[in-house]
Amino acid sequence: MDIRSYTMPSLLLALFTTGALHAQVAGRAVAGPMSRGVSISRPAAHTPLAKPPVVESQVPNQVYDQGDPTPDEQYMLELINRARANPAAEGVRLANDHDPSIDYLYDHYTPTRAAVQADFATYPSRPPLAFNAKLIAAARRQSRDMLTHNFQSHTGSDGSTFDQRINAAGYTGWTYIGENIAAYSTSIWEGHVSLNADFGNADLGHRKNIMNFEADPAKLHTEIGIGILDTNVGVSSTPMHTGQKVVTEDFGTKGGHFLTGVVYRDENKNGIYDVGEGLAGVQVMPSSGTYYAVTSSSGGFTIPFSGTGKMMITASGGALTAKMVDTVTLGTENIKVDFVPGAPGMPLPAAVTLIGPQNGDNVPTSGVMLNWDRPSPGITKFWLEVGTTPNLATVLISDSTITDTMTVLNNLQKSKIYYWHVRAGNQTGWGPASQPGSFITLASGVETTNDAVTGRISASQPNPFNGSTTIRFTLDRTRNVSLDIVNGSGDRVATLVSGTLPADSYAFEWNARDQASGVYYYRLNVAGKTETGKMILSK
Repeated sequence: MDIRSYTMPSLLLALFTTGALHAQVAGRAVAGPMSRGVSISRPAAHTPLAKPPVVESQVPNQVYDQGDPTPDEQYMLELINRARANPAAEGVRLANDHDPSIDYLYDHYTPTRAAVQADFATYPSRPPLAFNAKLIAAARRQSRDMLTHNFQSHTGSDGSTFDQRINAAGYTGWTYIGENIAAYSTSIWEGHVSLNADFGNADLGHRKNIMNFEADPAKLHTEIGIGILDTNVGVSSTPMHTGQKVVTEDFGTKGGHFLTGVVYRDENKNGIYDVGEGLAGVQVMPSSGTYYAVTSSSGGFTIPFSGTGKMMITASGGALTAKMVDTVTLGTENIKVDFVPGAPGMPLPAAVTLIGPQNGDNVPTSGVMLNWDRPSPGITKFWLEVGTTPNLATVLISDSTITDTMTVLNNLQKSKIYYWHVRAGNQTGWGPASQPGSFITLASGVETTNDAVTGRISASQPNPFNGSTTIRFTLDRTRNVSLDIVNGSGDRVATLVSGTLPADSYAFEWNARDQASGVYYYRLNVAGKTETGKMILSK
């Protein structure tokens, strides 16, 4: 196993090796300590900063070709993008899977389940990766080579390095590239777990490529190629040493932003694309720009864009029986939009219940946390609207891409009454709006010493936590106080205090030994004013 990293143009090389490439479980190969993830960076030319252009106004007239990823390759990308969108939630999944082959890896290699879950709880969310046809070709070349010649390495059987293969595929002009390989996977999911856990690799090179959790913005990948081959298809006559799935992931950054996603029918209603669910031949047409897309055989699509502002996206034709429309706000990062027609008989979501802030609460102008419940199963997104009239006839904020049961608002006007409501969405469509809530921004935009909670509530510590965490706050005088803990569905799971407390500083411990791992919220109400914070329980 090796790791290689080059800093262009000097091409400094460091080479490290580790032990056995794979282990045997019940007579089959599984991913053990793998050839470490590799990457190369090339300093980009310095150019003056310019104001982003507005969204192009012309009608798209060119089809963008992202390549034709297989269903396996599309599924791996969906797993990667789900992890990048919500690292904490993916950490829970990675740490709590008990497939026998994954149990073996956790039992025999580092890191531990707890370490993986704790690490992922600290990672920032990252924009989605978009398929690139040339990177797909480079990745498939290496997977085919490893399958044919029964080996696992970033060096090809012909001596080629991963940067040479990426350049040879025509992906040139890049500023940053990387490669992951997992030639001993028994399934796509096991490959995903192995590369993210990075068993046996202390430098976490694979995980860095996938999650981009380092602070350097120059190392933020935007494109990917995935090559996955099944050893049951086109197997050579030589004895097979690779696993059931041979995986190569090639990452790239060379400028530009992409709208990416998949059109699929969620047959098992789990909220994510699975192999066999993609809808091919669907036209995905933006309301402006140069490019549009037609979904590949896996149902996926990629569309380059430039500029900022609102854009309407229409999916129609092909295997899609009815036209679907969505609206996105373009910025300086990749955007993911999936089109998922409703499964027959699946009802719309129930109405959302708002949790906080409570009606009439005073809040600062920035850092305002709104949270609500998840009213029914199968919900994949939420639609928040905020305005200044009780009936929300005039909407100032509209965001239909929220996947969590909370969001944070910034840069609100001072001394203003705001109204808000939330809808839940599933594969069938949007449910009814919640009852509207309201809150009032402070005149100064910050808390003052005359407020019920002085010095502001302290964030819970530790966070993430395993076992117990402590919430601290200070009262300026005797107040009526309640401190509750609610889960991600909005259900109250504990009350730490309820009653009258004198002026003082307080610290209340929540022992969560009887609760499952996941996201929780503390909700402190002092004299009718509520503050809410997010906590992550990682067992």
